[in-house]
Amino acid sequence: MSPYIPLIFMGEEWGELNPFLYFVSHSDPNLIEAVRKGRKEEFKAFNWSKEPPDPQSVETFMRSKLSWDLRLKEPHSKISELFRKLIELRKKYIDLLTFKRTELQAIGLSDLLILKYRLSPDKSLMIVANFSDEEKEVDLGDKWKLIIDTSYNTWGGPREVNLSGDLLVSEYRLYPKSGILLERISERA
Repeated sequence: MSPYIPLIFMGEEWGELNPFLYFVSHSDPNLIEAVRKGRKEEFKAFNWSKEPPDPQSVETFMRSKLSWDLRLKEPHSKISELFRKLIELRKKYIDLLTFKRTELQAIGLSDLLILKYRLSPDKSLMIVANFSDEEKEVDLGDKWKLIIDTSYNTWGGPREVNLSGDLLVSEYRLYPKSGILLERISERA
């Protein structure tokens, strides 16, 4: 729901399991060796106990290939559906693309992130993300209409009840590693 161009990387939209490793296909032996040496130097800072994947190796490339069949299987298909829904919502809230940065309020509370977008004098959106491994209760102040909760079982989460779109809330319990999108339309949004 960022107002900027969304960056979805290498199967993220279905929860790809394969890593995306750095690989090259150079023909110059000196360049190949320089890249290998550079990667080893880079990985020293990570305190790795083993060698980094060889960037020139066919195996490194093959390990990085997408598993296209995963997007059709659960739970990956549910993650894919969530991405589709979020893109649909992004199109619905097209005014997110033209809002002024001064109309954004970002609040960080321990493992919670709250973003409030004032889209017009009478319309606001709020995103609340719970990055922790525990449920978190959030006081939203005024009543907000729940648009989506990523913890619903529709999207592969544990929450059974799906009330998005009909529920007005001023407090909300977020499941671990989940987020919600809320909308407020009023004279004092």
